[in-house]
Amino acid sequence: DIKALNLKRIPQLLKELDVVSYHRRDLSDGGFERFGVIAEDAPDYLATVTRDGVAPQYMAGFALAAIKYLQAEKERLEVRIAELEHKIYAS
Repeated sequence: DIKALNLKRIPQLLKELDVVSYHRRDLSDGGFERFGVIAEDAPDYLATVTRDGVAPQYMAGFALAAIKYLQAEKERLEVRIAELEHKIYAS
């Protein structure tokens, strides 16, 4: 069941996704501030089957989808800016 991704879904999915900052209790990783999704709060499309973590491959896929959305939005806005500049300078 492979199909092209509808990038228009991405903004709503991003809005619903709670990304938090945290410090691990175990300081063996250097005690740095980390960013991520809490497994228990993660949406089904990111969580592991046992809901005890976030699957890195799903998170990477979602991040790639968000990047693709942002790239398409950037290109759309560049076209719109060029159209508006053309209108302004053509007058």
